[in-house]
Amino acid sequence: MFHYVFKHQIKTDEDYKKYQLFWFPITVLLILSFILIGFKILGPSDEIWGGAIGGLLPMVVYGIWLMVVFNNPKKLRAARLRLTDERRKIVEQEVWSHVGRLMMGLLTAALLYTVISGAIILDTKQLTILLYLILIYYFFKLRK
Repeated sequence: MFHYVFKHQIKTDEDYKKYQLFWFPITVLLILSFILIGFKILGPSDEIWGGAIGGLLPMVVYGIWLMVVFNNPKKLRAARLRLTDERRKIVEQEVWSHVGRLMMGLLTAALLYTVISGAIILDTKQLTILLYLILIYYFFKLRK
């Protein structure tokens, strides 16, 4: 079962199915646990409801897309090739490199600001917007 944890183990369409069936429930559980922890800590606030809807709605759509892909052999093969493509892997590494540089720049700016002016107060809205911008950039760069 743990053979399908990594992308480099995917050789056939059945391997792709098992890989997706391994990671999809884990991702849903992680999102649900994040939402439950948010409700426990912050209570039912607008930010937590927005995070719940913003996190679970794409997972529902992704689950429906997976069922369509699993039932169509052509789409299944195309999805497997898209996941295991080496050129896509290089572009994905470049995207995460850009995100890392941006985050390091923001951290450096925040540290300089705290040295000069004092404390920084971050709101969950600002962090949520930053997360969504990173995701939009990721999907924009990896579209085909």
